[in-house]
Amino acid sequence: MHQESADGKFDFSGIKDIDTLLTIAEKEGLYVIARPGPYINAEISMGASPPP
Repeated sequence: MHQESADGKFDFSGIKDIDTLLTIAEKEGLYVIARPGPYINAEISMGASPPP
């Protein structure tokens, strides 16, 4: 959802607004676990990278 567009920019507007997500979670007393990057399965030794 937050991938770089063809012109090299990222879009964090509307439903993609991470600041709004974190603000709402804080108001509701929720924790947010952010796992940025292409690295997946970090809980498994050596993990994996997503397909290109």
